[in-house]
Amino acid sequence: MLGAFAPRRAWQATNVRRFLAFCLPTVILIPVLSSSEGPAGWLIPFIGPWRVGADIGVTGEPEVDDFARLTATSRLRVHPWFDEHNEVVLSGTWQRAWIDTGHTFANGQPLPDRLQATTANVLYRHVADDGVIFGVDAAVTSSDRDPFSSGVGTSVSAAAFVRLPRGRNAWILSLVYLESSPVLGGVPLPGVLYQWNPRRELQVLVGVPLMFVRWQASAQTSITAFATMFGTARIDGNFTPLPEQSWWQVTATIAYESESYGWPTELAEDEEVIFSAARATIGTRAKWPRLGEVELFGGWQAARRVIIGTSLFDRETELVVDPGPILGLKATFRF
Repeated sequence: MLGAFAPRRAWQATNVRRFLAFCLPTVILIPVLSSSEGPAGWLIPFIGPWRVGADIGVTGEPEVDDFARLTATSRLRVHPWFDEHNEVVLSGTWQRAWIDTGHTFANGQPLPDRLQATTANVLYRHVADDGVIFGVDAAVTSSDRDPFSSGVGTSVSAAAFVRLPRGRNAWILSLVYLESSPVLGGVPLPGVLYQWNPRRELQVLVGVPLMFVRWQASAQTSITAFATMFGTARIDGNFTPLPEQSWWQVTATIAYESESYGWPTELAEDEEVIFSAARATIGTRAKWPRLGEVELFGGWQAARRVIIGTSLFDRETELVVDPGPILGLKATFRF
């Protein structure tokens, strides 16, 4: 048993400032290629120098209305080759969800007691002296009830991108294909974004497929807000209560997000199990600039839905779950 969540069914300051000015506005696009490094890795305006990075996370949804879920995620990134202007990044991601419920869908379809997705990703980038950045990003995901339990359940994601600087600002052009996505899955989507940096404290990203604002309200407080065409909207706040203890932060988040898993042994080829919810959480974070960070958070979820279908808009096979608490732990390490 895993307690309340268990299924009953068995570098340097200059580079940091450059990262904040150019890259942070794109962190919110990670869900676009959730199985890959995503635009947060595309637009960093320098190469390296890290060699290995690792992320781990655990999120628990205690039992409410005969429904509980535990989700574990881990990611490993390696930097096998780079020079002054080019780099290759390899990464692998593993995510597993344990579901504990006696509910079934209206058509009698039960939920699986576990689902898993495993992804391999490769990213190539070129960073020019004049600030132009271009590259390609590709990933392959195997998703099913058990790892590699069938010859189906494999999906691909791919993207090409370029950043064209215009003084302090930039145009960002991309072409993204996500075979599996709760919104616009299987549709090649061109992206056109304008990155506007009116001052150091404010960054704005406007266009398709998202809108984003990051505001450094004070030395101790920052706020980010964004919405995408891929079924995600989020507001994050970070506060440093003690300026002399900058390693410690208090966090707050309001978000509507979704995640999907294949279940090819039981569902049609284009169908997935999709979990979605609106969440409000508060947390505490400890940061060590050269090593990583750890965050604990907790809060409340509403508008919880589990869907079997091709998108968030499918309502024929839907399970509505009562509101309930959420708890989580996230950690990032760099070597």
